[in-house]
Amino acid sequence: MEVNNRSLIKIGHFLLTKEYCARDWIDTLEVVETKVILNKIVNAIVKHINNSGYDDYIIAGVDLVGTLLASRIAFTLQAPLTYIVPEKEKNVNAHQEIDLEIEKDKKVILITDAIVTFNTVKSAIEKNKLENSVICIYTMFYRESDYQGCAEYVDKTFSINNAFRIELFRKEKCTYNKTKCIASNRRLREGEDSTDESDRTQF
Repeated sequence: MEVNNRSLIKIGHFLLTKEYCARDWIDTLEVVETKVILNKIVNAIVKHINNSGYDDYIIAGVDLVGTLLASRIAFTLQAPLTYIVPEKEKNVNAHQEIDLEIEKDKKVILITDAIVTFNTVKSAIEKNKLENSVICIYTMFYRESDYQGCAEYVDKTFSINNAFRIELFRKEKCTYNKTKCIASNRRLREGEDSTDESDRTQF
């Protein structure tokens, strides 16, 4: 409701990664910077973590918005916090901000803002050798597409909302523009429905 009412779906052609391009995106930073909504998201995730019986874990934020969310969750849980700098941002961070040090047997709870292909999550896990450490992944939005892999991570993922599907293409098969994918800042028109219900279970 918050996304629809505030027109936080950006309609346009987005270069998502070097491999994928997409139509439409959710302005997750706007969601996180809205105090009332942020508190509801944090409380829902904290409640689920507490009810899951996890102990002796560290909260790890992935990307900027995921880290903002993770910091609030870690503070509420009084749990240790770290963050994973995405590859595209590493050139503007000092080495001490990039190197992630987690004890070998420490459990890790990953927090991110949105998941579509699991590529970012998978990359963060593999580059930091967390394959045996991640016990669960929390995200605000889980957006189904035809290009999702990583079944082992799907099974560990919990989302606040999964009702917004996404139109995703491999770049070489893009039906809109094969050489340039430029984001348009047009917003979803009021009353226009662009969502499909997903079968992914929400918590």
